[in-house]
Amino acid sequence: MSFGENLQYYRSEGGLTQEQLAERLEVSRQSVSKWESDASFPEMDKLLVMCDLFGCTLDTLLRGNAKASRQADTAGYNAHMNRFAAMITAGVVLCACGFPAAALVDAFLRDDRWSGIVFLLLALCAVVLFIIGGLQHSSFCRENAHIEPFYDKKTLFAWRQRFPVFIAVGVALCIGGVIVMMLLEGVSFGALTRGQCEGLVTGAGLLVIAAGAGLLTYGGIQNSKYHVEGYNRERIAENEPRNRRLGRIHGAIMLAAAGVFLVYFYIWRVSDWIGHGLGFGAVLIFGVGWLLCGIVDALFKKDS
Repeated sequence: MSFGENLQYYRSEGGLTQEQLAERLEVSRQSVSKWESDASFPEMDKLLVMCDLFGCTLDTLLRGNAKASRQADTAGYNAHMNRFAAMITAGVVLCACGFPAAALVDAFLRDDRWSGIVFLLLALCAVVLFIIGGLQHSSFCRENAHIEPFYDKKTLFAWRQRFPVFIAVGVALCIGGVIVMMLLEGVSFGALTRGQCEGLVTGAGLLVIAAGAGLLTYGGIQNSKYHVEGYNRERIAENEPRNRRLGRIHGAIMLAAAGVFLVYFYIWRVSDWIGHGLGFGAVLIFGVGWLLCGIVDALFKKDS
């Protein structure tokens, strides 16, 4: 395909008219028309802007086959991101399930030791998944600094329809879990003791919250998967120092949250799970940590 054909294809795929593209590039519509008919050629600065706008390489835009590059996932990006989303989501769910599992064990076995063991085992499994998923993703990003956008309009439209459902259901489950614990607090269930009833209610509510957290995590990673242009911008060499600083800040925030949680753990001890003390504290501490990470990430991207 010629440069003009590639430009016309990318413009059409992006849903832009010649007038709209001309406004983005600060040129006349006639200039865009001449480029697409190969009657003239744009300057280098305009070419670079178009590469950033369409999420393609300069080589593909000038002398490649834009249509073929959009239809082929040669790097295995989609499969990798699906695996990454599944591993991170599983880690989040396992970590979140540690709280209700320990609460249930403590309520029915009345053994602080086994409660701690169950919690630590689930947390350890979550950490292993986070490490493996993170290392695999870092390796993939190093080997594939640029991904040619290949998702078609139909696929992108279908995801845009599903994404709000993930967010709405995830938020609803998180709120629903809190409501379950509030409404059923103090309720008796047959022959169960008061402590067992409270442990059952706490465990059920936290399990619902864990499911909501899993949906939010999976939906967020899948949403980033479909923004291939954003992936490419993050891999630009000039952004690498910023990404490293951002990673160190995220690590420091979550390490501080883990330290605060450990202090909180030893103050309240496992026996206070039934009173919601430890579970509430963990959700609050790590929730604030994730929120701070999100704020820092947004500020860094805004500055860049």
